[in-house]
Amino acid sequence: MQCLFPLALSRALPIGTSQLVLGRDNACDVVVPGREASRRHAEISVDAERLVCVIRDLKSLNGTFVNGRLVTRKELAAGDVVRIGDLVGIVTYGTAGQAQVPGVTRVAEGFWAGSTLRSVLEPVRKLAPTTLPILIEGETGTGKERIARAVHEWSGRTGPFVGVNCAAIPEHLAEAELFGYRKGAFTGADQGALGHIRAAHRGTLLLDEVADLPPKVQAKLLRVLEERQVQEIGETKTIEVDVRIVAASRASLLAQVQSGKFRPDLHARLNGFRVLLPPLSARKEEIPSLFVQLVEGHLGGSAPPIEAALIERLMSYAWPGNVRELGLLARRLLGLHAHEGKLRNAHLEGTELAQATTDSSSADEGLLSRDERDVKALVAGLRKFEGNLAQASLFAKVSRQRAYRLLSQQTDLDLAALRRGKA
Repeated sequence: MQCLFPLALSRALPIGTSQLVLGRDNACDVVVPGREASRRHAEISVDAERLVCVIRDLKSLNGTFVNGRLVTRKELAAGDVVRIGDLVGIVTYGTAGQAQVPGVTRVAEGFWAGSTLRSVLEPVRKLAPTTLPILIEGETGTGKERIARAVHEWSGRTGPFVGVNCAAIPEHLAEAELFGYRKGAFTGADQGALGHIRAAHRGTLLLDEVADLPPKVQAKLLRVLEERQVQEIGETKTIEVDVRIVAASRASLLAQVQSGKFRPDLHARLNGFRVLLPPLSARKEEIPSLFVQLVEGHLGGSAPPIEAALIERLMSYAWPGNVRELGLLARRLLGLHAHEGKLRNAHLEGTELAQATTDSSSADEGLLSRDERDVKALVAGLRKFEGNLAQASLFAKVSRQRAYRLLSQQTDLDLAALRRGKA
């Protein structure tokens, strides 16, 4: 397992054949910070017969969570998100030597990448100083334009970076906008225009959503790639151009070729090196550090405290909008709640995450006894009503007498701290 949050405690936990006890007590194998953790909170061990890790709750006060659900005992699969108190981790299987604690580092201006994405970008950085065309494919929001800008930054080319969204250009204007035109070349051409290709001379041209280029323009672009020359509309002569082409597409360009929507010869020219960007859901171990970095980037300084349950929820979401969606969420949370001094799980109510992720306060009825369920509900009520036992009993739907009996058995519960709002 890899501990991911708080970031200062990020490290790999090689379990091997031993048992690891996690809790607040200094005698535990893994010391979990914060009062959310019990002294001996949970235990992770290996089932030698089935060769899987098993987590077992040690009658903790606030519960052990796997993928947002309370558990007493559960076999752990790769990718499971575990929360124990204020600690959030992810389950990985492999040798101790392979275990790496993921974090994000700046790889280009305004672009941060974790270990998974850095491995994808390593060959791209090596090829950046060449003129080899690069094809970037990936879902919306995975950072295709950011990577194209990084290629330009790494290339050392002296010209500008020019980005063109091919899907946004009207079909009847695509040729003129890309290749330029001479004054008077057509009705309304009161003056000439360079076009995007010539504007990127000695620099880098990003053709985003290149699959949307009309067939006529595809043929003309092929000539630019083959001959390094551009012919403006209304001109008979060609102009030499030195431009690095980076193409990007949400869909597989090869699939577009196979369906007859894209020229195979142009695909072959653009596909000098193909970069397939993994979606954020495939690298969710990077989410905690990436979210913190996005928050700090928007604030221009250190991030405020962030509740572990919020990070857990971010890691359990599918992120159809990928990093762009995560960045927008960071901006939203800061705009609405930065003044409160802490970003909390409750701040996600009303967002897409609240609709799509499992409610982490819901107990798994098949795994928790009645007493355990009632204790969890009572503790939640005490936190909600600042230690008021009468209101907490109503919230948990138990009698005052039962509440007193259950709570008297909880050695880790600090009612005074709850009443001060400190636990």
